Amino acid sequence: MRGQEQALSAVLITAVLISVVGSVFLWGIPLIQKNRDAATLGTAESFAVTLDQKIKRVANTGGQETLDFTLPGTIGFVDGQIVMTFETKGTIYATEAAVPLGLNDCSRESGNLSIDTSDVLCVTSSRKGDTIETVYRLRYIPLQADTTTSYLIILTGTPAARGPGHKLIMEHHGTRDQTGQNGKKTIITDVEISIV
Repeated sequence: MRGQEQALSAVLITAVLISVVGSVFLWGIPLIQKNRDAATLGTAESFAVTLDQKIKRVANTGGQETLDFTLPGTIGFVDGQIVMTFETKGTIYATEAAVPLGLNDCSRESGNLSIDTSDVLCVTSSRKGDTIETVYRLRYIPLQADTTTSYLIILTGTPAARGPGHKLIMEHHGTRDQTGQNGKKTIITDVEISIV
């Protein structure tokens, strides 16, 4: 009888442990995934801010800067803007809305020098089946210095999209003046973007 009690106790303890581990597993995996997604998107946001700072540094001082892309998504250069795309199970941003990550609203097309910033950094998250696609976009707007002069950073280069393990190269390609039909002068700084 005593041997049966020990065997029964061992079976019951094992069953309870399996139940507890199973419950933790069922509840824990989604929490782990949520934390992983939040960390990925937080790191992507930091990467985008660093990228903006490096582009401005190249535009202002010349030379070249590089940045390694190691995130689990894609980075591309298309239509004069840098685009990063990530697919996750969750998001830290409002879905189906453009969320500004800087001082400028996502629809802003121009600003004033010494008041506004030249960057427009925005993120959008949208549902794609059982995943959420999060897209970061970085572009630049002209800043009006006075009634006749404005400044603009233009990103140039060959359209490309790459995944993790690639390098983003930002290189100063000169400054030029462009005068419009209205007589207003725009001082343009070209920064070439290469993804290798």
